Amino acid sequence: MSINFSEPIEELDSNWRFETKYRINTLEYYAIKNALPLYMKPDLYTQLKPSKRYLVRSLYFDTRDYRMYTEKIDGICNRIKFRIRTYGTDPSEEPDIRVEMKVRKGNTMEKYGCFVSCEDYQGFMKNWCWDSSEDPVLNEFTRYLHKWDLLPKTLVQYDREGYHSRFQDKVRLTFDHRIKSAPSDDLFPKSIFWRRHYFSQIVLEIKHQGNMPGWLNQLIQSYQMKVIPNSKYANSIEIAPRDIAIN
Repeated sequence: MSINFSEPIEELDSNWRFETKYRINTLEYYAIKNALPLYMKPDLYTQLKPSKRYLVRSLYFDTRDYRMYTEKIDGICNRIKFRIRTYGTDPSEEPDIRVEMKVRKGNTMEKYGCFVSCEDYQGFMKNWCWDSSEDPVLNEFTRYLHKWDLLPKTLVQYDREGYHSRFQDKVRLTFDHRIKSAPSDDLFPKSIFWRRHYFSQIVLEIKHQGNMPGWLNQLIQSYQMKVIPNSKYANSIEIAPRDIAIN
């Protein structure tokens, strides 16, 4: 069954969450990171990397007139973000690739995703359809792509450091380092000119379903950090000349 995004969020699969975002400096980063071991542990991707950070690269889709970007800037509460994400830079190494739709409903977020092979991804980018897929995420992604005439617009890449709660409270925390972006119509362009975001800052994201843990809330308050809108996609569009960003 296809996902119907016009339905109330509580009628969909229960993968909703709150996302709280901050831009922090190096001092705040180390203060929070040093407080984590008692409460959180690195996620699997982070543990496996010698640097304890893993690459995330996302190709974002939008309409020809940038509907998704405009809705974000205008503060529209109910909206959808379309992207294809990978964790590598070389398609010959068959990195994980995940098709995602991120749905905002008021103050909550729901994310729907499906892993595909590199071959499937390349076929989709050539033919704008998935090869006989019955997955509802892929079907909905394709439906919206044709309904709204979506096109790949920009590539965003960063090094992520992720943590999971040691308790059963479904809290996840990530630090995103060295965020950069470039206009692109492919996950694996042969050449690319990156533009950095926030040279002296790190993006902290806290994802939670219930209240934010008291220890973390106290730490954030002690540094007087303020919640800020922080769309990597919107930022990537704003720092690229519009005529270049359009494919």
